[in-house]
Amino acid sequence: MKKFFVLFCGALLGSGLGADVFSPGGTTFDFQQFAPKATPSGPRKGNLLVNGDFEKPGTVISKSGGRGSWRGGVNVHGKTPNAEKVRELCTRRISADNPAEGKFCVRLETPMQVNDLAPKIMISNRIVQEVLVPETKEETVWELRFKMRGKHLPSHGTPSLVILYAPLRSDPKRPARLIPFKEYRIQRYTLTPEWTDGAFTFRAPAGTKGFYVCPALYGAGTAFLDDISLTPSHAQTAVEVRA
Repeated sequence: MKKFFVLFCGALLGSGLGADVFSPGGTTFDFQQFAPKATPSGPRKGNLLVNGDFEKPGTVISKSGGRGSWRGGVNVHGKTPNAEKVRELCTRRISADNPAEGKFCVRLETPMQVNDLAPKIMISNRIVQEVLVPETKEETVWELRFKMRGKHLPSHGTPSLVILYAPLRSDPKRPARLIPFKEYRIQRYTLTPEWTDGAFTFRAPAGTKGFYVCPALYGAGTAFLDDISLTPSHAQTAVEVRA
């Protein structure tokens, strides 16, 4: 297991998605178009996520680019002529407003105006990162940890912080692309004004080549996130992701 852990921590590459490919279900990712970036940094030793503590100087939550950065975007889960206006109102930025650790955290904000522009439509404001790992030969267990705080505002559906995640495998039809095993999984949380810890473990099937991690603010409100990490785990109980 120690040899396996060293392999994972020494051969990692980060990647990200643009704002137009956030919807779960059937999305594929072509990682070969990007060159390797710097080695990951993060709040926990062995963290696969790049800059999971948001302390790296000059960090920008961008819509596109190469690996080694968080990406941001907005999903409008329904049809409305005001979709672009909604996306313009929602923001994602690095913030120095009371971080959990260090000097910075990330802030996701979706204002109440979106309720008028897109009535009865759920809005999700999100950041995302993907990482590559050497293809696993057996089932492995992983732990995703993060710190969160914020406030939900009245809006359609169930306002919440949702963590979307998935192990990634090769697409049988196009091996250069990576796709989720079966489907994306979610964990849902309610934000509070004070920092609280979130954590869960999950199993990744043999043949895993990467991971997709996407914290998303559903509905109007403000979410702060800090110290996001994805690390190997020795836990015996975990959420299973079937092949």
